[in-house]
Amino acid sequence: MNCPCNIMPNHMHGILIITDHDRGGSRTASAPRKPLGRLIGAFKTVSTKHINKLLGTSAVPLWQRNHW
Repeated sequence: MNCPCNIMPNHMHGILIITDHDRGGSRTASAPRKPLGRLIGAFKTVSTKHINKLLGTSAVPLWQRNHW
């Protein structure tokens, strides 16, 4: 997933490019399609864990609950 992003002090803008490759590789053959909300949720979860690890903090919230 490519995400050219611009992070501001209180929000983030990004462009998410979703492609559908019918290559049938081992990863794509068994992976079901996920709704956009789940993709954004996964991004927020992974980035929060990574940033908390870098800062030496534990379970500090980074993102607001919803997205638009």
